[in-house]
Amino acid sequence: NLINNLTFELKAAYPNPFNPNVNFEINSLKREYVEIDIYNVLGYKIENIFTGYINNGKHLFTWDATNNTTGLYIIKVATKNKTLTQKINLIK
Repeated sequence: NLINNLTFELKAAYPNPFNPNVNFEINSLKREYVEIDIYNVLGYKIENIFTGYINNGKHLFTWDATNNTTGLYIIKVATKNKTLTQKINLIK
């Protein structure tokens, strides 16, 4: 299962803390169906960033949090076999 863990990666979001845009990169070694969502600290999904297939390689995503309040948020990237999360901090 170690090989599977290396096939998909969520890189550190930047800038973090951010206002109002945060960038993050996903690296995939194969074509993969992914769902990328933003959650608040209470566990509610507040926005879907992307749902669909990505090809192998690097993929850059940006979340515009202009309409959201200051606080901690969680980026959740889910594939068929793996879920990755990362905390991000919006400061206004």
